[in-house]
Amino acid sequence: RRRPDRTAAPVPEEVQEVRRRELALLAWPEAAGTTPEQREALELAVRHRLTAHEVAAVLGLGLAAARELLASAACEVERTRAALAVVETGGCPGVAVLAGPDGFVLSTALRRELVRHVDDCPRCRRTAERAV
Repeated sequence: RRRPDRTAAPVPEEVQEVRRRELALLAWPEAAGTTPEQREALELAVRHRLTAHEVAAVLGLGLAAARELLASAACEVERTRAALAVVETGGCPGVAVLAGPDGFVLSTALRRELVRHVDDCPRCRRTAERAV
């Protein structure tokens, strides 16, 4: 028995270009939550301006897998952006403890803690929702 085809519908070129521009705006520390594979796909799509078809070819993936990899990477970047927006507001004592008094370097471990805190803290979750 075959599974139904769950490949994503083709994304119009205009939408792909908007997404590429948005991803190009990210500071790479925001990609701290991505896996090495996701980060490589982002590098190819953003810095080298490759399309999903080209990313798939470079990484030796099918088009659907490359699109999924890029989509999951973009999702992690957005989660990190939201957590960083919460840090910038400075309104939560829990975030202040995580960030420290002199700011911080966003490591993968710290990013994970910040994202978890934003997910669990109603105040920070609201701030993140407004920021995104």
